[in-house]
Amino acid sequence: MALALLYVHIMGGLHHWSHGRDMWRHLLLEARQRAVMRCIEEETASCDRLLKSILPPHLVSPDPSCLPCTSPTAAAATAGQTGANVQPD
Repeated sequence: MALALLYVHIMGGLHHWSHGRDMWRHLLLEARQRAVMRCIEEETASCDRLLKSILPPHLVSPDPSCLPCTSPTAAAATAGQTGANVQPD
């Protein structure tokens, strides 16, 4: 009986230690991910500033009216059609 109780306590302690180690690894991974995301955000902002300083404004932030239409109804309206043969969204 005492041997079984000792075995159960040892197994429980190992499980608890393993779980704590996994939680610690997860916290370290989250901290590393936050640091990497900060670097990515800084690099993205830096590239955006670089592009804005090099390219003309109409190329950096295009006018939404220049973007291609994805909706068949909008495409028919811009083409001057009545929309009678266009499927609704």
